[in-house]
Amino acid sequence: MSTHFPSSSRRGSIVIFLLLLAAGYLFSFGPVQALYSSGRISGPMPEDLVTFYKPVHWFYHNTPMGPPMTRHDAWWGRQLKRS
Repeated sequence: MSTHFPSSSRRGSIVIFLLLLAAGYLFSFGPVQALYSSGRISGPMPEDLVTFYKPVHWFYHNTPMGPPMTRHDAWWGRQLKRS
């Protein structure tokens, strides 16, 4: 008896993985920005990091998710100021 997964199950797993990866990328901007703005990482944000997060800036300014993501970033800033 074979235990192969159907092709659609594998595709579904890949889609879920890619969605989780995209969400992790979007949500990682807040903590990174807060680390630099709080002074825990000294100096300006490196140009490579600015380039890496350039799609996030587009996402903030061109989708309805911009305001909630901005609040998420602000929350991280407040958390780092408290500790």
